[in-house]
Amino acid sequence: MAQDEIRVPLLHPLEDGPPLIVPHRPRSPVPKQPAAGTPQYVGVSGAVFNLTKCIIGAGLLSMPEAFSLLGSVLGTLSLVIVVSEA
Repeated sequence: MAQDEIRVPLLHPLEDGPPLIVPHRPRSPVPKQPAAGTPQYVGVSGAVFNLTKCIIGAGLLSMPEAFSLLGSVLGTLSLVIVVSEA
């Protein structure tokens, strides 16, 4: 028996013949990558998720600058107002 074959017994053997031989093809551990230059498409949900991450990230990165310009009291007050309206 070759290494790339697996012997699988049939549930109802045909006239007591040998078991069915099925070729075994192992799955590749690394997913196939598309060729370079092939366009990648994302669905609407993926695009919305990506845009949301960008907006939230930009807001979080600008928060220390806003607090330094407004001070701790006005910065906290403006943060509470923005969060309550969201």
